[in-house]
Amino acid sequence: MRRRRAEPLLKTQYRLARDLTALLALTPRRLKKYAEAEEKYRRAKDNLATNTTAAGVGATKGRVLSERPAYDARSRLSGKELRKSCMLNLSLCLLKLGQPDAAEAEATEVLQLDKRSLKGYYRRCVAVCM
Repeated sequence: MRRRRAEPLLKTQYRLARDLTALLALTPRRLKKYAEAEEKYRRAKDNLATNTTAAGVGATKGRVLSERPAYDARSRLSGKELRKSCMLNLSLCLLKLGQPDAAEAEATEVLQLDKRSLKGYYRRCVAVCM
């Protein structure tokens, strides 16, 4: 009697596991999105490499409008923080695309900018373990 009750439960668990696997699988469409995101993050990172002023987003033509911390009252990122964020997101895209060596290089570059970046350590660790 107990066995009959367990069978539908096992079938349901199996179906849920199968559906979750399908949901998390990297389909060609998702891979294309990650590839597009990688290109955009790389361009943003390169643009910010030449213009990493203290004001970052608020700077115009190389002039610094004001010295701001990473987050000010209006929640604007400094140029360095924005570049670091782009590099971490680029590292994630590279991991999803199956390029752990490039992802490790990006995470290491983040750690050279900010030695206390937990996300940088995490991304580098995941890349090394792949």
